[in-house]
Amino acid sequence: MMASLTIPRLNRAGHRLTGVPGLLFALIILLAGCSSPGRGISDLQVGEKAEAFVGLSLPVSARVSAEAAIVEISIAIRPVSDEGWTFAAQYSDGIAGKNKADFRTDVAIPATAEPGNYRLTLRLVEADGSVTEASADFRLTIDSTVPTASGLDVGINAAGNDLHLETELTAPSGIKSVFVAIEGNAWSKEFKFAGEQLVGQLTHHFHEHVHVSEAPEGDYRVILTVEDQKGRRARTEGMFAKK
Repeated sequence: MMASLTIPRLNRAGHRLTGVPGLLFALIILLAGCSSPGRGISDLQVGEKAEAFVGLSLPVSARVSAEAAIVEISIAIRPVSDEGWTFAAQYSDGIAGKNKADFRTDVAIPATAEPGNYRLTLRLVEADGSVTEASADFRLTIDSTVPTASGLDVGINAAGNDLHLETELTAPSGIKSVFVAIEGNAWSKEFKFAGEQLVGQLTHHFHEHVHVSEAPEGDYRVILTVEDQKGRRARTEGMFAKK
């Protein structure tokens, strides 16, 4: 038989009173110390040392806690001044329905983004409609050692079988290759370019044509990625419609 533990108590006069069973007393203390996990956003990290680079990815991470189930997390990026690059996206895969999550994503910064001071706001939406926000400022600059790609000029001919692609590429460490991905609802295809006229070049006027005769009618997204000799990449995008 287990003996009960008695915790001594004193009245105002200092006299000893009858005890409360120790397990019960400990349970009272334990319950008093317990609380709901609460809601909030902590450890928000934007870039490395709050710095990001034009044409590269911006890593974002945070810990989120919700009293109700998580519905989604959204990110909004706006310039601190009135003009500049903007970004908005919602995320729910892998986090919806949870009460806690370690959120991580990479935001692709276009090569056309204007350098300057920016603010990222992370927004947590819960199933009961509650909204929690946290913000962090960062500096967007140009790293002259990474590759860049200008705006992509895309055009399809009247026959619908030839796609024109044109952009200006720079790579201080030398170009290794260029990839072009064409994405549609019912058809997609990738092309790689690594010819002698391209590989090792520090700058290159990229002007190519690819065959898309097998692509069905519809709207398409074109993503061009240039990779340098050190494995660093830059991308540029365009759109076209095939009728």
